[in-house]
Amino acid sequence: MVRTALTQSQLRRQRIAARRKFTPVQVKLDAAYDNAELNPELNELFARAQHESGLSGLDPQARRTLIDRSRYEILQANAWFKGAVRSAVNWVIGRGPFLECKIEGNPDVARQIESGFNAWFKSVKGARKMRVMAYAKTADGPGLAMVTNRNAPPSSKSKVTLNFVPFEDEQIKQPFGRMSGEDWQKNYFLDGKEVDDSGDAIRYWVLPNHPAEDPVTQPEPVSANFVIDVYNWERPSQSRGIPELATSIGKGPMMRIFEKAVLDAATTAAKHTVLIETAIDKFDNEMLESLYQPIEAGVQESIHYGTQTHLPFGVKASQLKAEQPTSSYAEYTRANVSSAARPIGQPSQVATGDSAGMNFAGGQLGRQDYELDVDVQRQDWETECLDKLLSHWLLEAALLGEIPDEFALIDSLGHEWRWTRRRHQDTNREYTGRAKACASGLTSPAFWQEDDGVDPEEEDLASARSYGITIEQFREARFRQTFPEAAVAVLGLGKTPPKVAPQKPQPPSGETSNVDQNQA
Repeated sequence: MVRTALTQSQLRRQRIAARRKFTPVQVKLDAAYDNAELNPELNELFARAQHESGLSGLDPQARRTLIDRSRYEILQANAWFKGAVRSAVNWVIGRGPFLECKIEGNPDVARQIESGFNAWFKSVKGARKMRVMAYAKTADGPGLAMVTNRNAPPSSKSKVTLNFVPFEDEQIKQPFGRMSGEDWQKNYFLDGKEVDDSGDAIRYWVLPNHPAEDPVTQPEPVSANFVIDVYNWERPSQSRGIPELATSIGKGPMMRIFEKAVLDAATTAAKHTVLIETAIDKFDNEMLESLYQPIEAGVQESIHYGTQTHLPFGVKASQLKAEQPTSSYAEYTRANVSSAARPIGQPSQVATGDSAGMNFAGGQLGRQDYELDVDVQRQDWETECLDKLLSHWLLEAALLGEIPDEFALIDSLGHEWRWTRRRHQDTNREYTGRAKACASGLTSPAFWQEDDGVDPEEEDLASARSYGITIEQFREARFRQTFPEAAVAVLGLGKTPPKVAPQKPQPPSGETSNVDQNQA
């Protein structure tokens, strides 16, 4: 029998046919996560864990209880928590942002919009209101404000009467008996907040006054376009904010219990000047009655200062010691405050306000991580609060004729928000690095001015005025100082000689200088 060699294509077809004849077998993998086991120990540890569904994430009553306890710990009961939240508000909001517009080919209108909005924001105390909203964002969950109108003050040069007013979370209330069945089926109502299928807010049902002052008033619908709602979005289906320290407020009562136990132990020990202890087990039984001088239990004897007191035979004096961990009280408090502030990203030196025991490098590393968290939070404030305020201001300013109509919409305006920058602790090193970056052409002075949270145009103009020159002359002088050789090539010599190294004078041909003769 003669066998012929198979080609590669024939071998491939045979393998494909063999695979088609193969019947897959389902195999059950015997594996599991340890924390997913349903044993009594884990069931007890995770007894409160339960599946949550819906767009709100929390039952309204549970969320209200959580807010009340969070407010109590942060605003009334715990000084450490209140200080940590105050530091968080000052880090994130600080003195407030300012608007910087960038309109290509039309810098005058950009300057007009900048100055107009920043002046309005200052007149309505915008930075202070944002700090109040930031307190509520941490303690309650959402930072809420209503965009309204106001009577313009007599000293105001602007005709814009826009305003925004912070209000409490409990003023958003679920409406009853005021909605048609069609609206109830179309939208979702989350404890007074109405959202659509995608979770976007449509309108809020807001009480005109606090429910504690007027419990019978019914809420009124307000379009979501006029409500500022800044909260920490943590779950895809979440549409209502919860306290940012919700996982930490349980540490507050434990800290008070621990502090009271330590104080009670120290107080009890301080109240007992001397304790009398008998050594009756060391006595000879035959001589016990004759040597031992009994003292009735609970008898108090006064000891005079500066005297020598003889104790009865068979007893010794000692002082009560506080066996509570008084020496580790500071460590216990610092550890609890640091762990409580972790949900808002604070390092221990910021949460406690104490950098003792920490070197310079460690402190800077902790600040860098927190600065990243602050930048993320500021982005939420820009998109959810500041951009909404700017869009309302542009529309009203255009209607009143204070800005051109083509810039009435925020989409037609290039803008950025500038915040107060946090300085490096070693300013000499920081500015040395900045000078090198500018001299090498990697960055510009405007980049660092914007990084500091100031307007480069305003800063250069102020510097030029202080020297009594124009802004163009000031920038030319700075260019000549930073790039002397390039300035000569581009701008010429100018009024002042360029900053170049002096040339060594050359002697006439055939002669040698005194320096060359001395060296020879």
